[in-house]
Amino acid sequence: MAIGSTIGLGLAWTGLLFFYAVALVSPVSSNRTLPIRIYVLAVWLVSGVAVWTYLGTTSHIDRGIPLGFWVISLSMILGVQLIVSLSERDWWGPRVARTIPRKGSLRLPAFFLYSGAAGGLSQTLLLIFLTLTPAYLWLLDASIASLDMRGLDAIFAICLVALLYLYCYGMSAVLVRVYLLSGQVRHGMTWIILLLLVGLGSSVPAVIAYIAFPDQIHMSGNEATWWKLPSPFLSMAEVSPAINGGTFRQDTYMETCLWFLVIWALADTLLCLPWFMGQVNRFRPLARRQVRLASVASANGEAAHEPKKEALPAAEAAPATSIQAG
Repeated sequence: MAIGSTIGLGLAWTGLLFFYAVALVSPVSSNRTLPIRIYVLAVWLVSGVAVWTYLGTTSHIDRGIPLGFWVISLSMILGVQLIVSLSERDWWGPRVARTIPRKGSLRLPAFFLYSGAAGGLSQTLLLIFLTLTPAYLWLLDASIASLDMRGLDAIFAICLVALLYLYCYGMSAVLVRVYLLSGQVRHGMTWIILLLLVGLGSSVPAVIAYIAFPDQIHMSGNEATWWKLPSPFLSMAEVSPAINGGTFRQDTYMETCLWFLVIWALADTLLCLPWFMGQVNRFRPLARRQVRLASVASANGEAAHEPKKEALPAAEAAPATSIQAG
């Protein structure tokens, strides 16, 4: 089972990287993340059916190992997909908009699969919920049955904390891009803002604590946790040893960390709600007249509808051409 799981994980990552590469070379105006969304959904569905079928048909003492491997694998894939989704477009051009289904019953699933930050975020969060919730319920049943599942307990806790930090920093990056740097940074740079925020959150509180409260730097455990909470790395270091001695549900730092992340996530969600709902409202098909105009524009070429520009000298035309090509 372990060999098959490893091979399956390798094939899943290979396929995902292939679809990412295809999306990178596809035109920006195309619906280039549609194959990625379908592929991630298929990987989640096939792997989930295999794992839960195995858990339901065996009573082996180590039957929790495939579940832990599945949770880790899907957490990594969905974590990457969360970053990619937040870096997608906030709007749809005529090429994609005219393919949006007109029926509401078809438009809802299309919203989750079509290119767009809000749709990708919704699909990824839904899959994360459907991955971690059954695993947690299974852990509760195993604990009631007095099974030793501390290893699986640790895997679940680490994946949960990592994904929560990723969501909080990702949504904070969206807030910085949309409101603080409005019109100055493209949507594709959201992941860079995310990395910068992680770096600031991991270093600035620690530097402040070192300068202003040097005694707290040497405290371990649950003492002086305020400067550790913004850092996902320090929090993971605090959570991991505590889990080895028991379950994460009994750890004080884990409880404090979860409260901190939940409040942060709720604040980010409320502040990003206008950004999200704006995309939901814009996800509508073009009117029939607009579709005809877009088809005519595509047939005649968009250059015919642009105002004519004066000819530039050869010395100035060459740099402009190179910039447009990039």
